[in-house]
Amino acid sequence: MRIVIRTEMKEFSEKFIMKKLALALAYILAFSATAQQNEWRYVNSPFSVYAQVPNSSTIYAGDGSGLIKRSTDKGVSWEIVFEGLSSSIKDIAFLDANKGVATTLTNGTFITTDDGGLTWREKLLTDSAGNVISQYFNSVEVVNPTTYFLNPAYGDKRAFMTKDGGNNFVEMAFPGPAMHVNGDTLLGFAKGSFSFRIHISYDLGESWSLVQNAPSGLSGVNFTFFGFDQVSIISSKVFFITGGSNPKEVFKTVDGGLSFSQLSDPINNFFPKYVNFSDADNGLVAGGISSSWFGVFTTNDGGQTWTSLYNSSPGGSSNAIGKLLLPFLELGNNEIIAQRNMHTVISTDGGLTFSDQSDDLNIDVSISRAKVLTYNKDLWYAYAAGGNPNLGTFKSKTAVSENGGVSWNTLVDSTNNPISLNGGVMLPISADTLFFAFSKSIGRYVKGSPTSGRLVSIYSSFGGTGVLKILQNGNQIIGIGKYFSQLSVDRGQTWRIITGAGFAGQQVVDIEFANLNEIYVLTEDDIFKSTDTTKTWVSVKQNMNLSTGATRGNNGLSLLKSNEVILYGNDARLYKTTDGGQNWTDLGPSLPANLNFYDFRWMSFRTESHGYAGNPSPNGGLYVLETFDGGTTWSQSNPGSNMIGLLDMSFSDTTTGAAIGIFGPNVNRYNGPTNYTVDTLQAVLRNFSINEKSYSDHNFYPNPSKGLIYLMGADTKKACLLSLSGQLIKEWNHPEGELHLGQFTAGIYLIQLEDYHGSIKIMKLILQ
Repeated sequence: MRIVIRTEMKEFSEKFIMKKLALALAYILAFSATAQQNEWRYVNSPFSVYAQVPNSSTIYAGDGSGLIKRSTDKGVSWEIVFEGLSSSIKDIAFLDANKGVATTLTNGTFITTDDGGLTWREKLLTDSAGNVISQYFNSVEVVNPTTYFLNPAYGDKRAFMTKDGGNNFVEMAFPGPAMHVNGDTLLGFAKGSFSFRIHISYDLGESWSLVQNAPSGLSGVNFTFFGFDQVSIISSKVFFITGGSNPKEVFKTVDGGLSFSQLSDPINNFFPKYVNFSDADNGLVAGGISSSWFGVFTTNDGGQTWTSLYNSSPGGSSNAIGKLLLPFLELGNNEIIAQRNMHTVISTDGGLTFSDQSDDLNIDVSISRAKVLTYNKDLWYAYAAGGNPNLGTFKSKTAVSENGGVSWNTLVDSTNNPISLNGGVMLPISADTLFFAFSKSIGRYVKGSPTSGRLVSIYSSFGGTGVLKILQNGNQIIGIGKYFSQLSVDRGQTWRIITGAGFAGQQVVDIEFANLNEIYVLTEDDIFKSTDTTKTWVSVKQNMNLSTGATRGNNGLSLLKSNEVILYGNDARLYKTTDGGQNWTDLGPSLPANLNFYDFRWMSFRTESHGYAGNPSPNGGLYVLETFDGGTTWSQSNPGSNMIGLLDMSFSDTTTGAAIGIFGPNVNRYNGPTNYTVDTLQAVLRNFSINEKSYSDHNFYPNPSKGLIYLMGADTKKACLLSLSGQLIKEWNHPEGELHLGQFTAGIYLIQLEDYHGSIKIMKLILQ
């Protein structure tokens, strides 16, 4: 039998987590049955855990932003089935084909399903006094279809068990996270300042006995300070374990934890992060190699020798997947699910090779440019680019998502070649048709069409960097370049040049329009308007200061409605007109004092009054701004988790939007105000204590010692250093597992150890 538990994981934002905790607690204190969800959520976060429904091919995944996703095709596609208040899903387990439980990083919160994972319900657990449990649950451990317990995080000494499928819970004293072995037998693991203890229970945690304190063979501080990371249990006597911080070894015990032996390393600098043994000899491990690569290895002799399956390190047997990432999920029939970047990969040969189940949006370089467009709540397009073309590291990618940003696929033409864009210029005009700009041309992507990706308009007269923007008004589509524009009146079937721009020689920065008779063009130091389908252009700069000094600069336009436009730029440049450009109001002075020099790099409005603005640079990226009055006043906002460094934002309607940033890239979804029901359960307190009496009795090591000894066996209440004649030299109360003796002269002494049950043992010590 295999049991796996994970300790800590990297989280997205401490501020975000604290905000969610505060929200959850506030609603409980108010005795409210519903809770308001954060309006922005990651939709393509890395997975933290996989789980498979018993006797089914359906897979569920929990991610770092608190979403639970469902796949019925082994990770090819995913759908979100839960997005409540919780942050980061820690574990998912199914009791049977219908009932499932998930734990989260939010204190006192877990999630349940009664229909095989189609719907999930968030639950908050209180103690017997009615207080929300002040700890998160590290994992869920299933005993049988009606019995499971919520494991405590390290440092906590209580778990919560149910024997009726989750209707009622009992608060119990646990030594720390515990694993189910078989029947009513549990193994518990606890760490202290200088100790790592293993306990056993034969009555489902109602009483515990100490097996060993500081087991021999577990060297270093990984276990004593950080606990364990992975456990694979064969029986109460035989199990495998890895450390909880930068582990480089797998350890095995055959005596229930009294002592451990280290398995041989499968490869140099191997960091095991997944351990699964079917018996004492046959097992599989997977993990990082030198922190940069990944490997999968098997053994049939208990870890003495290893066979390399997958190895992505230089010179290894990589099959072009690159570095794999946890979690791992063995589906049976030699199938293993893992992930790479932000999508699922699969092995069908037991871990020898892996292949992509789907594509992703991650371009593996630092993103400097990105665009995202939402056609509706499901259909999104995105463009991301980054790297340095001079160094040969520049990469760009255009991708499409048909499930609201959960998963992405490269946008390809009819010959399956990626479609290239010029700076992310895109215009979706229907559920299956997208116009895009490529250099000085306009192309059309039609899903499933043999002509998809074909260029429909090619004019060198666009000049400069080519097409800058594509706009639509009914059947009319216009592509505007630096010098000339093109117009189609039949939804892009035919095109014709309509005019010279009237601002030749000036670099166009942005274009916005209310209709083809009200088009605004922003250049480096001016703004022009056309009211006759681009035939003529008139400067509407008026009283605006559009100088382009060292810090000044124009970055874009945001059109709220006809005749109402905002111009934004660097150094708090912010102007607004409500009469089509006849008059402009300088909004910069109305910004908060800490934003006097804010660089507005992008702006997007959900409604005519509610909008966002941002700057992805390191300093400005700390502030995403929000307005509720059409841009007249702005305040700091935090849309989503760790939403710094946003590059673009798009809304298809007032409740559906997307944002893309420089990390990942981060794709966030705007959900609008949505209520989620939260149940509250109260646990009954059981006053069972943990019996720390050791089966192995008192002992210490090493002996002889050079000045530091480690205590073994039961937790020690008092330790004394005595002379050979029995004279007291030094006394320690609650010594926490070790004694420092470097200040005493070399010689032979006596060590007297007393446990909390009054048992006393005296042993000889040789101090060198």
